Amino acid sequence: MIVKYDMEKAYDRIRWDSVTTVLSLMRFPIKWVNWIMACISSPTYAFIINGKASDWIQPAGGLRQGDPLSPYLFILIAQVLTSLLNEAQSCGSFTGIPVGDNSYLSHLMYADDILITGAISRRNCRGIEAILHKYECLSGQRVNKDKSALYLPDWLSARMKNMVTRWLNLPKGTMPFKYLGSQISGKRVKVEQSNFLVERVRSKLTSWKKNALSLAGRAILIRATLTAIPNYWMTASWIPDSVVDKITQIIRKFLWEKHGGKKGMHLIAWDNITKPLTEGGLNFRNLRKSREAFMARNALKLLNNINLPWVRIMKGKYGELDPWKNPKLTTTSWAWRALNYTVQAIKLGLQISISDGLNTNFLEHPWLFTTPFSKKPTFIATNIGEKVQHINQIIENGEWCYNSIEGLVGEDLVDAITNLQLGEGPDKWVWSLHPQGKARAGSVYSFLNGHTDNCWDGWKQLWGLAVAPRVKTFLWKYFWERLPTKDFLQQRGLTQSNLCALCGEAAENIQHLFFQCRYSKEGQPNSWLHRPYMRRPSLCSRR
Repeated sequence: MIVKYDMEKAYDRIRWDSVTTVLSLMRFPIKWVNWIMACISSPTYAFIINGKASDWIQPAGGLRQGDPLSPYLFILIAQVLTSLLNEAQSCGSFTGIPVGDNSYLSHLMYADDILITGAISRRNCRGIEAILHKYECLSGQRVNKDKSALYLPDWLSARMKNMVTRWLNLPKGTMPFKYLGSQISGKRVKVEQSNFLVERVRSKLTSWKKNALSLAGRAILIRATLTAIPNYWMTASWIPDSVVDKITQIIRKFLWEKHGGKKGMHLIAWDNITKPLTEGGLNFRNLRKSREAFMARNALKLLNNINLPWVRIMKGKYGELDPWKNPKLTTTSWAWRALNYTVQAIKLGLQISISDGLNTNFLEHPWLFTTPFSKKPTFIATNIGEKVQHINQIIENGEWCYNSIEGLVGEDLVDAITNLQLGEGPDKWVWSLHPQGKARAGSVYSFLNGHTDNCWDGWKQLWGLAVAPRVKTFLWKYFWERLPTKDFLQQRGLTQSNLCALCGEAAENIQHLFFQCRYSKEGQPNSWLHRPYMRRPSLCSRR
């Protein structure tokens, strides 16, 4: 069962003597405690009643909203509840949910939002009630039962559900529910339960005056707002493909639609639009790849066995996560499958930073390159697996052992290995494309989205022009050869004649319209096209 508690006026009900007691028990210096108490007990308040100020009032408790000290003091007070729950588990009056390796998940807390999890039993319910009553007496806080709720599994009988509800005196809630903005569910969140993201995108569009926006204006709003809406949820959960694709569809329609909301022609492929500006795109986010980029940080935490509750749960239930193994995922949870899918997508950017070498396999782990030796032909001994298993076997006294390495690999690899700087502590997985090894969403997204070194220099020149944004987007379409000329429209069956509307002598394509038509040659407005840095080879070669 999951019990969600909300504290009534959490900051306002904190007792000052509880603050003093907690700070003293945590061995803060007495002088420092007195300073803190002077800060929180010195303010006075006055109320405006019917336009007239009342007399000044000296408060007897509570923490001020907006005071920089208040969040830290509140967290210290909330630590009392954690201590009470841990003590109850030790004496057996309350039991959390087992998560493997003899560990239990009893609660999650963020400010005044509290989740308590435990087995369904009368003893547990009585234990929770006793713990909360004691916490209320010690801290001055009080549970707001109108905003609190009890969540029980679907398989539980109706009779048992009613009994648990009476024991805790709380209303029954339905899953999924929101906690810190994320969907909490015992099962995979269904598509219809994620459609609120689609509605958020739609609600943004209805508030904008779409008819007054040029293509350049729409591109700015898409980059700044629409593609950023799902970001928070992507950091915590795996948004279904259909929801991601629906949001992408709405964005594409908004970019190309005509005035009045009529369907417009999608002139340039979406894969090209999501490229960086310097590669000919508009720097829009590919939401599927963005989803993987945000999930990469969670995957790296799991690989490094960071001491977090969800990491302990995952490792206790499913074991180790390995990017270079293909585990069977048919009976696993959607969260584990999402993490496996992510590490498979980004594994060529992951590498192990060697420190003690105890847990790193010489052949099976990517520690020298981003690919393991077992997956890549190199100059290594054929029987290397018999000579060395783990990296610690070729390290002595915190340094590489040259003599041990020399008989295992070729001379070039010996130099590459001995030039690696050994760190401190255990080995850890790092993101090789970041200087500090951190899986930043931007760095991972750039890796997933691909990068072309041989880009046309004119794209950079184009976006650096000191002209209006709508002129830049016109030139962008020009260089992609996607201007709606008559020849272009005829190829798509939208017009019968492709003759130039000005001279009527030849097919109206980009080359004719800007360079060959006698009316274009007589005019001067297109003279900037003849500058060297504005000539894209695909266009100029056919002039």
